Amino acid sequence: MRVSTKKIVSTFASVLAILLFASCENEVKICANDSGISFNYKINSSETFLNFFSAISNSDEPNTILDAEIISNLFTQANFEDINAESDGKNLFVGGKLSQNAQDPFSKSGMISLAQKRLSISLNKTNLLEFYNNLPEDLQTSLDLFMSPTFTGEEMTNEEYIELVSEVYGQELADELSAATLKIIVESQSGTKKNYSVKIIDILNIKSELIFSA
Repeated sequence: MRVSTKKIVSTFASVLAILLFASCENEVKICANDSGISFNYKINSSETFLNFFSAISNSDEPNTILDAEIISNLFTQANFEDINAESDGKNLFVGGKLSQNAQDPFSKSGMISLAQKRLSISLNKTNLLEFYNNLPEDLQTSLDLFMSPTFTGEEMTNEEYIELVSEVYGQELADELSAATLKIIVESQSGTKKNYSVKIIDILNIKSELIFSA
């Protein structure tokens, strides 16, 4: 079955939105083992976010905007490996591995490093911009919808950014973004596991380097 480029781009825009804005359950696990580095991402988004995603993807059915097959294909096209995606339109799970030849956007950005069985994820303005620059132009345009100072290069406080989101997308979405957090689980090759929690806004408007390691 052929899927239109427009639907693929709008679906990826929704995925990017979920990865950046999703509230409720919002968890990513990065694990190093003998076969490489794997990841699992799961979320349970709210009705506010679903309505927003529906609007940006021009869908009349919010519960169908996330197509697991399209999501799986998108991650595969971005050079991630062994992708498994499941979605009921509200809950999303994506699992897979970073590419063996380091050609996926995360590997190219230098965010993730593995040395002496120690796994480390670092987020800063430089590598987040490198991640952005390794996305196709259409997907960069989708990401631009969210006006993240991290990617636009604008200097503003978190309060100013939330106010901007409120002016463009409404106060309800801005309030959820302000409260949204991401749980990060890092598991090293030696089996050491550490849990972290970071506010989404501290990534979208990054001020200093964030490091998560085990």
